[in-house]
Amino acid sequence: MSWLDTPATISRINNLMNDFHVPGLTIAIIDGSEIRSRAFGNACLDPPTPCTPDTIFDIASCSKALTSLAVALLVFYEHEFSTKVQWDSLMSSLLPDDFVLSTAEATDVVTVEDVLSHRTGLPSHDLSILSFESKHPDTVRSITRNLRHLALSKKPKTTYQYSNMMYTVATHLIETLSQQAFSHFLHERTLGPLGMTSTVTGSA
Repeated sequence: MSWLDTPATISRINNLMNDFHVPGLTIAIIDGSEIRSRAFGNACLDPPTPCTPDTIFDIASCSKALTSLAVALLVFYEHEFSTKVQWDSLMSSLLPDDFVLSTAEATDVVTVEDVLSHRTGLPSHDLSILSFESKHPDTVRSITRNLRHLALSKKPKTTYQYSNMMYTVATHLIETLSQQAFSHFLHERTLGPLGMTSTVTGSA
């Protein structure tokens, strides 16, 4: 019996789920070529649908790690792209027509690293985005171009301010430089080689 199947482990996981009000989860442990997985709880409460090792979960902002990885591939394999990218590259030089902030001073200093580390000076402004459910939803480019109309609340590089929008900007950067849809770039360069065949992208 593996560690994942012991009564103590199962009891511990069930207790944690109860304490933190988690309806369901799946755990997978990979050790070399051996994969062990086990599901707990429900994927849906109404009607009750048990989780299985094949249940697909929305990873929400954990996807930012994949976006950052995709940008890292642009940096590491810069010789493959017509525009060279480094962490300290200015966003306004990489996306000159699109990346414009509300002040010229900010536009002229924000780098790729600032975008990914939430240090652009821009607060969340999440309500400025027209979601995919809207009649005329925003695109990654329109969201980027709208930055010029949004007020900064801090001087760039000085303060951590969590920004979903800037990761959309990073997606636009990836698509522009790679000339590929973000989903295709991610699957070709990361998910495919890792054998993550059940992982897909979708609208947030």
